[in-house]
Amino acid sequence: MTIILFLVDTSASMCQKAHVNGVQKSYLDIAKGAVETFLKYRQRSQDCMGDRYMLLTFEDPPNNVKAGWKENHATFMNELKNLASNGLTSMGEALKNAFDLLNLNRMQSGIDTYGQGRCPFYLEPSVIIVLTDGGKYSFRNGVHQEIILPLHAQIPGTKLTKEPFRWDQRLFSLVLRMSGNRADERVDGKVPHDDSMIEKMCEVTGGRSYKIRSQYVLNQCIESLVQKVQPGVVIHFDQLLTTNATNGEGGGGADLQFQSIKRMIYVQKHPQQKTFPVGFWPIPEPYWPDPKSSSLPPRDAHPKIKIITPCCDEPVMLRNFPIDKYELEPSPLTLQILSKKETNKVWPLIVSSGMHGIEMPFGFLKPSSTMTVVNLYVLPYNYQTFLPLINDLFHKYNLNPPNDWIYKFSNYVKAIPQYYCPFLRRALATTPNVPYQLVQYILPENLDSYLSPAVANYLKQMKNTAKQDQENLCLRVFKQLKQPKPGYHQLETVKLNPGMPLKRDLISHPMLKDAFNKVHADIASFDNYTIVVPTVMRPAATKNYRNPFDIPRRDLIDEIARMRENFFRLPTSGITLYTKDSGHCLPIADMGNYQEYLKNKETPLRELEPTNVRQHMFGNPYKKDKNMVMVDEADLNEVAPMKGGRGGGGSEAAALKNRMADPNARLSRKRKAGPIRKDYTFKLPQSRSWTTIRTTGSWWTLSSRVTATKTPVRF
Repeated sequence: MTIILFLVDTSASMCQKAHVNGVQKSYLDIAKGAVETFLKYRQRSQDCMGDRYMLLTFEDPPNNVKAGWKENHATFMNELKNLASNGLTSMGEALKNAFDLLNLNRMQSGIDTYGQGRCPFYLEPSVIIVLTDGGKYSFRNGVHQEIILPLHAQIPGTKLTKEPFRWDQRLFSLVLRMSGNRADERVDGKVPHDDSMIEKMCEVTGGRSYKIRSQYVLNQCIESLVQKVQPGVVIHFDQLLTTNATNGEGGGGADLQFQSIKRMIYVQKHPQQKTFPVGFWPIPEPYWPDPKSSSLPPRDAHPKIKIITPCCDEPVMLRNFPIDKYELEPSPLTLQILSKKETNKVWPLIVSSGMHGIEMPFGFLKPSSTMTVVNLYVLPYNYQTFLPLINDLFHKYNLNPPNDWIYKFSNYVKAIPQYYCPFLRRALATTPNVPYQLVQYILPENLDSYLSPAVANYLKQMKNTAKQDQENLCLRVFKQLKQPKPGYHQLETVKLNPGMPLKRDLISHPMLKDAFNKVHADIASFDNYTIVVPTVMRPAATKNYRNPFDIPRRDLIDEIARMRENFFRLPTSGITLYTKDSGHCLPIADMGNYQEYLKNKETPLRELEPTNVRQHMFGNPYKKDKNMVMVDEADLNEVAPMKGGRGGGGSEAAALKNRMADPNARLSRKRKAGPIRKDYTFKLPQSRSWTTIRTTGSWWTLSSRVTATKTPVRF
């Protein structure tokens, strides 16, 4: 899952206008359009299905979160359209709130694996895109020239990392520098970096800033940002120069000359596991965990890896043994390695700590066979000792090692960090033909207790606290989004009348005429132009007619009619006074919400004589018998079985006449008791086909002939 977080500047300076495609737009409207354009470009990618979009502003928490972890795309778009410029440019606090929102989910998932090595395949790639005007950073206590991130601990686990961000979180900034007059849209060359303080913050996280001067440049930068949304982690590379290559081997080429850089390694998904990447080996910690220590030292957000120069020969690898391979982002370092044109040479990598003697390499850099990219290979710690032992186990001893080999392997396990033991056990278990008993013998499970009980309990408590904090934050954001937003009401309009026509020469000074010639073309005449002055609509007053003691004396006469209607609630109206008033103030978006209306509706009264529902013990209660036929209402739903084949209409009529004439058949069913006595005689008009219907016994009897008509009897 890739997280794309938009941090929109909602300060008052975003109200300034810019000339975009012949139209005057505010910076905030341009930022909204940039977000929509990014979403449109991102949907063209194949990896957009797992994206999570978030929207944050420069407001105070929790009002700054407009779309967080549990808000859908519709809420995201609705809140984006409703953004308003009415705050301060508190860039430092806004960035800290954005990082805290992302880190809460990381803490409860445990993908940082503190004290257990850094796994590049345990990642939650996040891209933070800041849209701002690059103005001064205004806070409550004044205006600052620098970005100040409050480093006080707010979320659990903050003390375990020196920086507020993580190695898979990158910051990009679109700084709007558009002019208010007409300017050249197309700019040749690369988009420059912005010269504000946001550029340094982006560079620290592995991102960059863009200086936007036109709409064309903005679209170009958005396309570049979409291409940069790739899963990976940022690593800090440094150079370590040695006189001889590792293990005394001579260097095969000249030393690399480069400055310390931060570059990204791409962590691609496994071909068979398309949902998440798969890996086997971690990058070691800059310290060795002490089982007796009660706390863990903080680590850098980006691991500092040193490249050993000069290069050495590639080690002999065992076939089908798992290794991790990552592609390195293009940089001056990769250009120097590719310029050597040596595919059999590698540059070992170490993590320098200075806390545990001499550090051993955990991987190396090697150019690809096509000499197009440079790959980073991650292997077991001190692979120069481990690989010969594994090769002897398979090729020399045929998976039946002697005691001498077991002794050497035990010494190797003691000389590496203990958190490598579970990874070694997993790698040997996945290697073909390795016996399970051998793996358990050379790597027993008691080696996994490398953290003290105090540290293990702290990490477990940190996960539970982070989970509870995230649920509380999501609940506060949900309540904040449900609050009604103040609407705008047209209160007054101002009409502008044109004054004197503008002259061709705006100024009389000859040295300024050339500078103002282009400005004259941008000035438009506003004939019969009307300005609408919006004012915030005041919230509706309390319904005082419900309680007469809350009504002021001056409003008593006006509220008496409402009180009378609310008290009596005439049953013929079927609607209360409250629903009358609220029905005319209902927004269009809520007019189709019938579920809330049904919830507020009163429960209907029960029936006076409820009918007994027949209980069907088995079978389909809705299936009708095809052998039965219904007659008219004179028979009162009495059914007659069909006899004979087609054309048996005459026999059915005769059988019906005989059954009605038989008194035993009429007495077979009793009439339901009611207010009409049994011997009451009904008299119908003489124009009907039958004259009298009387009630005798327990069933209806016809005193005249029964016709074949299907006209129902009406009373």
